[in-house]
Amino acid sequence: MFDPDASSSDSGRCRDSKKGMKSGDDDPLYRQKRVKNNEAVKKSREKKRRESEETSRSIEHLQAENDDLRHREIQAEASWRTTKEIYEHLCGKLTADEEARLFRPDDKSPYLPDSRR
Repeated sequence: MFDPDASSSDSGRCRDSKKGMKSGDDDPLYRQKRVKNNEAVKKSREKKRRESEETSRSIEHLQAENDDLRHREIQAEASWRTTKEIYEHLCGKLTADEEARLFRPDDKSPYLPDSRR
């Protein structure tokens, strides 16, 4: 059972509630471990900060690339509509089958159906 009046058996070290430090800090081994731990914590936090910054840069880059691709898609669709209108004006209305075959699914390269060349 827990006895609140019993002394700590942690090599005479007990927490100082105000500072969060242990009494007996004059122990060289303890100080060496604390210094090593503090360096590890600092290194870990710096790595986390660098990774967070890199992620932010990557997100910004991908968002800009995505915006550019959306803009290019809008331009391509407008160009497609214009080309289709010109073609239909010159050659007549496309059938649904001809329109579906206008772009080959394997490479998306445009071609004119043989019957319209």
